[in-house]
Amino acid sequence: MDPTENCPMAKMCKEMGDKRKFGLLVFLPGVLLVLAGVSILLEPKALVWLSAGASILFGIFLLMFANFVRGFGARFKG
Repeated sequence: MDPTENCPMAKMCKEMGDKRKFGLLVFLPGVLLVLAGVSILLEPKALVWLSAGASILFGIFLLMFANFVRGFGARFKG
């Protein structure tokens, strides 16, 4: 009998390991962060553009999340 047979996390990890695309999803952000770091070293002005882009994306995310929370609350009110 396998000791991880009853563990839901072990099953989930095994399923993730069997999917080829999951490795790419983990690999891609690392590559993007390295490229961003190199671009900042080569052109320090890129840091301003990257921070502005990150602020804009984070603001859009917060607006979308606020809309989701409002809709979620409205479903429970009425």
